[in-house]
Amino acid sequence: MNIRRAQRARLTPGRVRSISFRLARLGRRGFDEDDVRDFCDQVEQELSVLLEERSALQAEVHRLRGWASGRAQAVGRA
Repeated sequence: MNIRRAQRARLTPGRVRSISFRLARLGRRGFDEDDVRDFCDQVEQELSVLLEERSALQAEVHRLRGWASGRAQAVGRA
């Protein structure tokens, strides 16, 4: 699988499990360093997006809980 080609797709657990790297060039052991670096960059980007989304959702939950709490107090006073 060519990592560079697949960068546009969202990272999913299934994609992470199915990823494969080219073997390193002749005379070197392990996986192709460029493929591994590209994949790590993609993981970093995806985690950043997920953490930003999570933070925004937590802020929205906090805002809505405050709003709901204020409405409940207003109804209790009526």
